[in-house]
Amino acid sequence: LPEGARVVASSPECEVEAFALGTHVFCVQGHPEFSDAMVSEMIDLKAQSGLPLDTAEKGRRDLQQHSVDAATYNKWSQICKDFLKTP
Repeated sequence: LPEGARVVASSPECEVEAFALGTHVFCVQGHPEFSDAMVSEMIDLKAQSGLPLDTAEKGRRDLQQHSVDAATYNKWSQICKDFLKTP
């Protein structure tokens, strides 16, 4: 982490899921703005472009197991919007 940064989200899989630095820097691991439909479409596009079938199928299974529900997606969206409003 950069000097002065504070961890604002973590999980068993990742010690630093998100961090903030002051009031103008907010970093997140991954892409909370991606919906399940977006990820599914990306998997399909990659599969059409040569991604091995077994890898694409694993991605689809993982997406089903770790699906982002609308409430979580909306919560992340609001967190990001609120952060951007902070003076």
